[in-house]
Amino acid sequence: MIGVRYSLFRRQFRDGKKEEVTILEYQTQQDKILTRIAEYYALSVAGTKIRLGSEANSENIRNKDFSLLQETHSNLAFSKCLYS
Repeated sequence: MIGVRYSLFRRQFRDGKKEEVTILEYQTQQDKILTRIAEYYALSVAGTKIRLGSEANSENIRNKDFSLLQETHSNLAFSKCLYS
């Protein structure tokens, strides 16, 4: 997140009021930075959901219930592809 901090504090070029603006105010910089932030949050939420599902599956397996096994396997296989 160094890029976010840099974009918030780095100022360059002058606008119509002769004031320097932060880099984050430029559309191209927002496209670069904000998409990465959104991607981070999406992967974080998905990772938490997958972890909770795996924990529930482990608990079910301890109780001899294999109903979540196929769903957990497919979620883990998909997440391996997604995260790498």
